[in-house]
Amino acid sequence: MNKTKNEKYFKEFKIKPFVIMIAIGVLGGFASPVVFLLAAIGIGLLVLKIKGRSTDAEIDASYESEIGSIKEKALKKLGLDEDEVTAIEPIVFYGNYHKNISKGLWYKRGKDDIVRASNYQAVVLFFSEQQVYSYTYAFSIIADDRRESTDEYFYRDIVSASTNTDNVEVTLAGKKENVTFDEFLLTTSGGTSISATLRDHNDADRSIKAMKSLLRQKKSAI
Repeated sequence: MNKTKNEKYFKEFKIKPFVIMIAIGVLGGFASPVVFLLAAIGIGLLVLKIKGRSTDAEIDASYESEIGSIKEKALKKLGLDEDEVTAIEPIVFYGNYHKNISKGLWYKRGKDDIVRASNYQAVVLFFSEQQVYSYTYAFSIIADDRRESTDEYFYRDIVSASTNTDNVEVTLAGKKENVTFDEFLLTTSGGTSISATLRDHNDADRSIKAMKSLLRQKKSAI
Protein backbone atom coordinates (compact mmCIF):
# COMPACT_ATOMS: atom_id res chain seq x y z
CA MET A 1 0.00 0.00 0.00
CA ASN A 2 1.41 3.38 -1.01
CA LYS A 3 -0.17 5.80 1.46
CA THR A 4 1.43 8.85 -0.14
CA LYS A 5 -0.15 8.01 -3.50
CA ASN A 6 -3.43 7.25 -1.76
CA GLU A 7 -3.43 10.66 -0.07
CA LYS A 8 -2.91 12.36 -3.45
CA TYR A 9 -5.89 10.40 -4.81
CA PHE A 10 -8.22 12.14 -2.37
CA LYS A 11 -6.74 15.62 -2.71
CA GLU A 12 -8.24 17.54 -5.61
CA PHE A 13 -5.88 19.34 -7.93
CA LYS A 14 -6.83 21.99 -10.45
CA ILE A 15 -5.96 20.94 -13.97
CA LYS A 16 -6.73 24.35 -15.51
CA PRO A 17 -3.33 26.00 -14.82
CA PHE A 18 -1.49 23.11 -16.49
CA VAL A 19 -3.82 23.19 -19.48
CA ILE A 20 -3.26 26.93 -19.88
CA MET A 21 0.52 26.49 -19.83
CA ILE A 22 0.34 23.75 -22.47
CA ALA A 23 -2.19 25.72 -24.56
CA ILE A 24 0.07 28.78 -24.64
CA GLY A 25 2.83 26.68 -26.13
CA VAL A 26 0.58 24.96 -28.68
CA LEU A 27 -1.21 28.12 -29.79
CA GLY A 28 2.04 30.02 -29.92
CA GLY A 29 3.55 27.34 -32.09
CA PHE A 30 6.42 27.06 -29.61
CA ALA A 31 7.62 30.31 -31.18
CA SER A 32 10.22 31.07 -28.55
CA PRO A 33 12.32 29.15 -26.02
CA VAL A 34 10.31 30.72 -23.20
CA VAL A 35 6.96 29.60 -24.66
CA PHE A 36 8.35 26.13 -25.36
CA LEU A 37 9.72 25.86 -21.81
CA LEU A 38 6.38 26.95 -20.36
CA ALA A 39 4.52 24.26 -22.31
CA ALA A 40 7.12 21.63 -21.41
CA ILE A 41 6.85 22.49 -17.71
CA GLY A 42 3.04 22.29 -17.93
CA ILE A 43 3.19 18.84 -19.52
CA GLY A 44 5.80 17.62 -17.04
CA LEU A 45 3.90 18.83 -13.99
CA LEU A 46 0.63 17.38 -15.26
CA VAL A 47 2.25 13.97 -15.84
CA LEU A 48 3.78 14.02 -12.35
CA LYS A 49 0.44 14.92 -10.77
CA ILE A 50 -1.38 12.12 -12.57
CA LYS A 51 1.35 9.47 -12.12
CA GLY A 52 1.73 10.22 -8.44
CA ARG A 53 -1.91 9.44 -7.63
CA SER A 54 -3.50 6.07 -6.91
CA THR A 55 -6.22 4.82 -9.25
CA ASP A 56 -9.66 3.61 -8.15
CA ALA A 57 -8.39 0.03 -8.45
CA GLU A 58 -5.34 0.77 -6.30
CA ILE A 59 -7.52 2.32 -3.60
CA ASP A 60 -9.68 -0.83 -3.57
CA ALA A 61 -6.52 -2.94 -3.39
CA SER A 62 -5.40 -0.91 -0.37
CA TYR A 63 -8.65 -1.72 1.41
CA GLU A 64 -8.32 -5.40 0.52
CA SER A 65 -4.70 -5.63 1.67
CA GLU A 66 -5.74 -4.48 5.15
CA ILE A 67 -8.74 -6.78 5.54
CA GLY A 68 -7.39 -9.79 3.66
CA SER A 69 -6.50 -11.67 6.86
CA ILE A 70 -9.13 -10.01 9.03
CA LYS A 71 -10.66 -13.29 10.31
CA GLU A 72 -7.32 -14.54 11.60
CA LYS A 73 -6.61 -11.17 13.21
CA ALA A 74 -10.06 -11.18 14.82
CA LEU A 75 -9.67 -14.68 16.25
CA LYS A 76 -6.33 -13.70 17.77
CA LYS A 77 -7.73 -10.51 19.31
CA LEU A 78 -10.73 -12.35 20.74
CA GLY A 79 -8.62 -15.25 21.99
CA LEU A 80 -10.70 -17.81 20.11
CA ASP A 81 -10.03 -20.97 18.15
CA GLU A 82 -11.94 -21.64 14.95
CA ASP A 83 -13.51 -24.80 16.36
CA GLU A 84 -15.14 -22.75 19.15
CA VAL A 85 -17.24 -20.68 16.74
CA THR A 86 -18.86 -23.04 14.27
CA ALA A 87 -22.59 -22.39 14.76
CA ILE A 88 -22.58 -20.68 11.34
CA GLU A 89 -19.85 -19.32 9.08
CA PRO A 90 -18.09 -16.17 10.34
CA ILE A 91 -19.47 -12.98 8.79
CA VAL A 92 -17.43 -10.00 7.59
CA PHE A 93 -19.04 -6.65 6.84
CA TYR A 94 -16.91 -3.90 5.32
CA GLY A 95 -17.19 -0.44 3.84
CA ASN A 96 -16.32 3.24 4.25
CA TYR A 97 -15.81 4.39 7.82
CA HIS A 98 -17.59 7.72 8.28
CA LYS A 99 -15.73 8.80 11.40
CA ASN A 100 -12.41 10.50 11.94
CA ILE A 101 -9.56 8.44 13.39
CA SER A 102 -6.74 10.98 13.73
CA LYS A 103 -5.27 11.99 10.36
CA GLY A 104 -8.54 13.15 8.88
CA LEU A 105 -11.28 11.88 6.61
CA TRP A 106 -11.36 12.41 2.86
CA TYR A 107 -13.78 11.29 0.15
CA LYS A 108 -13.64 11.00 -3.62
CA ARG A 109 -16.08 9.84 -6.26
CA GLY A 110 -14.27 7.46 -8.59
CA LYS A 111 -14.58 7.08 -12.34
CA ASP A 112 -16.99 4.20 -11.64
CA ASP A 113 -19.22 6.61 -9.64
CA ILE A 114 -18.38 4.85 -6.35
CA VAL A 115 -17.60 7.15 -3.42
CA ARG A 116 -14.46 6.02 -1.62
CA ALA A 117 -13.22 7.19 1.78
CA SER A 118 -9.72 7.42 3.21
CA ASN A 119 -11.02 5.62 6.32
CA TYR A 120 -12.37 2.09 6.02
CA GLN A 121 -13.85 -0.46 8.41
CA ALA A 122 -14.33 -4.20 8.73
CA VAL A 123 -16.56 -5.90 11.31
CA VAL A 124 -16.18 -9.64 11.91
CA LEU A 125 -18.83 -11.70 13.71
CA PHE A 126 -18.25 -15.20 15.06
CA PHE A 127 -20.95 -17.51 16.38
CA SER A 128 -20.55 -20.10 19.11
CA GLU A 129 -23.31 -22.19 20.63
CA GLN A 130 -23.91 -19.58 23.33
CA GLN A 131 -22.57 -16.24 22.12
CA VAL A 132 -21.81 -13.83 19.29
CA TYR A 133 -18.29 -12.41 19.24
CA SER A 134 -17.42 -9.23 17.37
CA TYR A 135 -14.20 -7.62 16.23
CA THR A 136 -14.20 -4.13 14.70
CA TYR A 137 -11.22 -2.77 12.81
CA ALA A 138 -11.21 0.78 11.41
CA PHE A 139 -8.16 2.10 9.58
CA SER A 140 -6.83 4.83 7.32
CA ILE A 141 -5.25 4.16 3.92
CA ILE A 142 -3.42 7.51 3.94
CA ALA A 143 -1.80 7.30 7.40
CA ASP A 144 -0.82 4.83 10.12
CA ASP A 145 -4.13 5.30 11.95
CA ARG A 146 -6.25 2.44 13.19
CA ARG A 147 -8.87 1.63 15.80
CA GLU A 148 -9.79 -1.82 17.14
CA SER A 149 -12.45 -3.10 19.51
CA THR A 150 -13.93 -6.44 20.57
CA ASP A 151 -17.16 -7.46 22.25
CA GLU A 152 -19.33 -10.48 22.93
CA TYR A 153 -23.06 -10.97 23.46
CA PHE A 154 -25.25 -13.81 24.64
CA TYR A 155 -28.00 -14.67 22.16
CA ARG A 156 -30.68 -13.88 24.71
CA ASP A 157 -29.43 -10.27 24.92
CA ILE A 158 -29.62 -9.56 21.19
CA VAL A 159 -32.72 -7.55 20.29
CA SER A 160 -32.31 -7.24 16.53
CA ALA A 161 -30.04 -7.69 13.54
CA SER A 162 -31.10 -5.39 10.73
CA THR A 163 -30.04 -3.15 7.87
CA ASN A 164 -30.61 0.55 7.64
CA THR A 165 -30.16 3.24 4.99
CA ASP A 166 -28.57 6.47 6.16
CA ASN A 167 -26.68 9.39 4.67
CA VAL A 168 -23.65 11.44 5.54
CA GLU A 169 -22.56 14.88 4.37
CA VAL A 170 -19.18 14.71 2.65
CA THR A 171 -16.99 17.00 0.57
CA LEU A 172 -16.53 15.86 -3.02
CA ALA A 173 -14.48 17.97 -5.42
CA GLY A 174 -14.77 20.91 -3.06
CA LYS A 175 -18.56 20.71 -2.76
CA LYS A 176 -20.77 19.43 0.05
CA GLU A 177 -22.92 16.44 -0.87
CA ASN A 178 -25.14 13.98 0.98
CA VAL A 179 -24.04 10.44 0.24
CA THR A 180 -26.41 7.56 0.98
CA PHE A 181 -25.06 4.31 2.42
CA ASP A 182 -26.42 1.04 3.81
CA GLU A 183 -25.37 -0.24 7.19
CA PHE A 184 -25.82 -3.30 9.38
CA LEU A 185 -27.00 -2.83 12.97
CA LEU A 186 -26.84 -5.36 15.80
CA THR A 187 -28.69 -4.09 18.88
CA THR A 188 -28.77 -5.56 22.38
CA SER A 189 -31.15 -5.21 25.31
CA GLY A 190 -28.47 -3.27 27.19
CA GLY A 191 -28.60 -0.50 24.60
CA THR A 192 -25.24 -1.28 23.01
CA SER A 193 -24.93 -1.83 19.28
CA ILE A 194 -22.56 -2.69 16.48
CA SER A 195 -22.80 -0.89 13.17
CA ALA A 196 -21.02 -1.56 9.90
CA THR A 197 -21.24 0.12 6.51
CA LEU A 198 -22.15 -2.33 3.76
CA ARG A 199 -20.25 -2.01 0.52
CA ASP A 200 -21.38 -5.32 -0.94
CA HIS A 201 -25.08 -5.48 -0.14
CA ASN A 202 -25.74 -8.82 -1.90
CA ASP A 203 -23.21 -10.76 0.18
CA ALA A 204 -24.38 -8.93 3.31
CA ASP A 205 -28.02 -9.91 2.72
CA ARG A 206 -27.13 -13.60 2.54
CA SER A 207 -25.06 -13.36 5.71
CA ILE A 208 -27.76 -11.46 7.59
CA LYS A 209 -30.39 -14.07 6.64
CA ALA A 210 -28.18 -16.83 8.03
CA MET A 211 -27.62 -14.82 11.20
CA LYS A 212 -31.33 -14.11 11.72
CA SER A 213 -32.14 -17.78 11.26
CA LEU A 214 -29.59 -18.70 13.93
CA LEU A 215 -30.90 -16.02 16.30
CA ARG A 216 -34.46 -17.35 15.94
CA GLN A 217 -33.27 -20.88 16.73
CA LYS A 218 -31.33 -19.78 19.77
CA LYS A 219 -34.10 -17.57 21.15
CA SER A 220 -36.75 -20.22 20.69
CA ALA A 221 -34.59 -22.63 22.67
CA ILE A 222 -34.28 -20.27 25.63
